[in-house]
Amino acid sequence: MHEDLRSPSYAIAALSALLFAVCALVPLLPASALLLNHRQPAVWQLLTSCFAHGSLESLLQGVFFTYIFGRVVERNHGSVATWAVYIACGMAAAALAWFMLPTKAALLSSAAPAAAWGLFLVGVGFPRLSRKPLEVACMAPFALTATTARYSALSTALVHDGTPVGQLVHLAGASLVAGVAAAVLAVVEQVQEEMERKRLEAKRQAEAARQNEAVERIVNMAGQAAQQLGKKLG
Repeated sequence: MHEDLRSPSYAIAALSALLFAVCALVPLLPASALLLNHRQPAVWQLLTSCFAHGSLESLLQGVFFTYIFGRVVERNHGSVATWAVYIACGMAAAALAWFMLPTKAALLSSAAPAAAWGLFLVGVGFPRLSRKPLEVACMAPFALTATTARYSALSTALVHDGTPVGQLVHLAGASLVAGVAAAVLAVVEQVQEEMERKRLEAKRQAEAARQNEAVERIVNMAGQAAQQLGKKLG
């Protein structure tokens, strides 16, 4: 229980649930003020939409994905990285949607599903793609389909060659940032591993030097004792 309370994944899930409850109970704080309003977007909505949900179904899915995949990122990279990945992926998704989707669209969107998708990519998708491709192949379609479904209302807001692609905009933004985050975290991990290897090597060499010094001291003491014994016998 105490570990959960310190977990950023738990904190993100709890904050999302709290905001949803507050918006439902307080008439003066409608969800439209926190979600990204594509007709009249506000800068703060880039952040608030990372934690706001438009429906209970979206909230439940977001809490589940955030907790499951967030704990993987947290275990591998720490609490700060979990917060950074979630917020960066969510804000990038909202920013790309703001830029690409038409402002005339009278729609509201949440960046939270895309942020959770970013946690999946950083925690599972990219790191395990080469080591456990079958695991990624099994999990990725489920996570992708579930996340894309949250943006189905935006599908016709952007059409490319006659194909509705509006539902992919948030995922594209989150995926780009997740790729950068995964690369940065991989470099940081390599640097930390190299530093730890050097630290252990220095510790091993220091221990070996102490052992050699102890052996030399014993050999010198034995030599001195042999000389003294030889003098007495002579």
